[in-house]
Amino acid sequence: MRFLLLLFFMFLGVKGADAQLLKEGKLLLSFLQDNADSTVVFGYKTGFLSPPEFVMISKKGDTITAYTYRAPPAEEVLMPHNIGYAVLMNHRFSIYKVPIAVNQFFNPFFIPGDELLILWKALKDEQAWDIQDDTVDGGGCPLPIDTRIYDAASVEVQLLTKEKVRSLSFYAPAFYEKNCPGRNGRIRIMAIEKLFLEHFQFKSRL
Repeated sequence: MRFLLLLFFMFLGVKGADAQLLKEGKLLLSFLQDNADSTVVFGYKTGFLSPPEFVMISKKGDTITAYTYRAPPAEEVLMPHNIGYAVLMNHRFSIYKVPIAVNQFFNPFFIPGDELLILWKALKDEQAWDIQDDTVDGGGCPLPIDTRIYDAASVEVQLLTKEKVRSLSFYAPAFYEKNCPGRNGRIRIMAIEKLFLEHFQFKSRL
């Protein structure tokens, strides 16, 4: 019970999980803008208390690099209570205590060079800068189709160059594409999501 109470009060004092990167990740976005020619950031936004987690690929000159921003994975190891508690607090919850920036949670992610180039070209082929997201086309399905859900996650993509930033947001794109198929933006963002999930060993939250 004491552990649950501590978690409750700790969550009251920390940033919301799956933070809006444009709002709470300005330090990280500015750093990437200053030090890369072009960057694509991928993540999910949910209403649940889960740690912020993003994966990124950037290009500067002819150098392409992948990065992650996430807490260390929890190891499924049996430990004495006090040791397990200390590890949990240090590894899983310390990410809430620092700004989303270049810190211990921002790290390069190894993807073989040929695979990186394939990923970059595939993302470029999707022409993400031209995608119309839910803020333009609207979320959900058009009436009279009533298939609204409220407990899913949004796919969030940030597109960065030195000159500008663009944010794309799609709420439950796979669900709505199944129920009212054919929206071009959703289809393309799902293709982008698939690329990141495959290459970064990233788990979908949809």
